[in-house]
Amino acid sequence: MGFPVVLHANLYQFSPGQRLENPCVGSRMLLWGRQGSGEVVVDGQRRPLPADAWLLLPWRHRVIYFADSRRPFLIGGIHLCPDHAHNALVELRVPHTSSEPLHGSLHRHDVRWPGLDGLVGGSLDEHPGLRRLSEWIVGRWVSGPVETDHARSMAQLLADELMRAVAVNTTAVLPAALATTLTTVCRDLARPLDLAALARLAGCSPPTLVRLFRNHLRSSPMAWLRSERIEVARRLLAGSALPIAEVGLQVGIADPHRFAKLFRAATGFSPRAWRNRQRL
Repeated sequence: MGFPVVLHANLYQFSPGQRLENPCVGSRMLLWGRQGSGEVVVDGQRRPLPADAWLLLPWRHRVIYFADSRRPFLIGGIHLCPDHAHNALVELRVPHTSSEPLHGSLHRHDVRWPGLDGLVGGSLDEHPGLRRLSEWIVGRWVSGPVETDHARSMAQLLADELMRAVAVNTTAVLPAALATTLTTVCRDLARPLDLAALARLAGCSPPTLVRLFRNHLRSSPMAWLRSERIEVARRLLAGSALPIAEVGLQVGIADPHRFAKLFRAATGFSPRAWRNRQRL
């Protein structure tokens, strides 16, 4: 997952027929239409952007906006740095050209978010949670200065919501064996599972399951399972008062020492430090 941070968020009202180009934007940008219509060209890919459509633009993208000549779009935008060194000063600014100093920052990196590689998008009508969170983040940025800790928390919530949105879309086009496995496992992460047990759930051999995960999710089955467990643990630690050992049990990692080790390896924090950090 990395250590994401929201670098900026705003609304922009285009004038009729306006063309606007940003040659190299140092972020992954969540872009959505609020009113009107138009098109965007992202790294050479042309996409319509009507009201209620959303797009997540790739890291360091080139984007050209073309507003409709009669009903120009009003768009919302949230700039995300997927991974910012947690012990480095965060400058809440976004470079839009390769010549700007922040473009070459050693503290800012892209990371792989499952299902969110490249240029992806969908409809906010199908994902009301993403709509509400995105509008709230923009509203908070428009209302005044944002503290770094808050910008990090916003980014974590937004990344989670984006992955939840694409998971719904992705599961529908996965092979049946793989889609069934993902759904069944996520409903009960507490059960003990190894590769053989996952293969039985899928109704296929372990090598076949490994191939399915590699081809469709770019992960191994056990790496995916660990990632899911840690993601749910992060949400439980931040949003509940459950004892840390109980959180480990609920996500299928019964040994507290192993849970702490896996959690630290994935997040850079102990479970207790993560919980305290979310309450700042």
